[in-house]
Amino acid sequence: MKYRIPVLITRLESGDFMARSEPLRATATGVSREDAVAKLKEAILDMVNEFGERRVFEDLESDTEVQMVELAL
Repeated sequence: MKYRIPVLITRLESGDFMARSEPLRATATGVSREDAVAKLKEAILDMVNEFGERRVFEDLESDTEVQMVELAL
C-alpha cells in the first residue's frame, strides 16, 4: 500500500535539516533536505518492521492534504 505522509522539513541552527511527520511521530535529520527525508523513510520502515504497518499508520488519515498558507500581518 502507498501512503501520503505529511512531512515538515526544518533547517536547524547547525545547518542540518530535520524531517518530521507528526501523525507518525517520526523524526530524522540529515545534511540536506533529501538526506533527512531519506532517513525519515528508513526510520518509518524500521517502525513498520518493529510495530506493524497498521499500528504505525493508524493515526494517518487517508484524505490528508498538506498546503502552504501565507499570512500577512
